[in-house]
Amino acid sequence: MNNKVSLRPIEIEDLSMLHKWRNDADIFNHLGGGFIPTSKYEMSQWMANFSKRDLNNFRFIIEYDGQSVGFISLTNISYLHRNGVLGIYIGESKFKNKGIASSALKLLHEFSTKNLNLLKVKLNVNHNNVDALRLYEKNGYKKVGLLEKDKYINGEWLNVILMEHFLERNEE
Repeated sequence: MNNKVSLRPIEIEDLSMLHKWRNDADIFNHLGGGFIPTSKYEMSQWMANFSKRDLNNFRFIIEYDGQSVGFISLTNISYLHRNGVLGIYIGESKFKNKGIASSALKLLHEFSTKNLNLLKVKLNVNHNNVDALRLYEKNGYKKVGLLEKDKYINGEWLNVILMEHFLERNEE
């Protein structure tokens, strides 16, 4: 699977696809802030910055066999503390549960180690996002904390689980 999965930088031309994914309630109801419809015009206003190279925030399109299927990011990178925050989703539903997200995580981990010299990747996940929890645990992420009633999504208070994954370390 991994040889068919690749990561590429976001391009301005990805606006329509990202807009479609951003306005998919099935995707964003499970992510950190919940689903809030966003206009294409609004997204176009920040798309230049979103796709611009930024050493503290890397954002990629996940491709499977040359087709754009999802999004992965490493943001809030601290080179002092050698960590960053993960974000990921598969935007095309027919490509979910096929191992693509796991392959994309492995590629991001490799990039984070070889190119950024990071020690760990951390994330926040809503407690009811069972598919994401399974993905993270399968890929070596450990639960390290809980924020109770931290997000209000669809009329319900959700707990947020804090997780982290230590990347391969050469200093040991």
